Amino acid sequence: MTAFNAAQRAHQNFNENHPTALAAMLIAGLKYPNAIGVMGGVWAVNRVVYAVGYKNSGEAGGKGRYYGIAWQLSHYGMIVMAAMSAYKIAVAA
Repeated sequence: MTAFNAAQRAHQNFNENHPTALAAMLIAGLKYPNAIGVMGGVWAVNRVVYAVGYKNSGEAGGKGRYYGIAWQLSHYGMIVMAAMSAYKIAVAA
């Protein structure tokens, strides 16, 4: 039962972060398509690593989720790049 609850929590965390990641990729991809492609790939792969680690370490307090923590670094990077892209687009107009 603990593994099911941990998998459910990992999935809910994905649902909470997926919309902002997609929006950031769409906006930042206008100015930085190659970098966002790489960061989006890192985000996607590490989300799976995060979910599997979190599910498998349910009894250890969820410490396995730290194996896929690179998703969060790429997520923040994409948000910063999206803000930079939006600013550059707004200034150019």
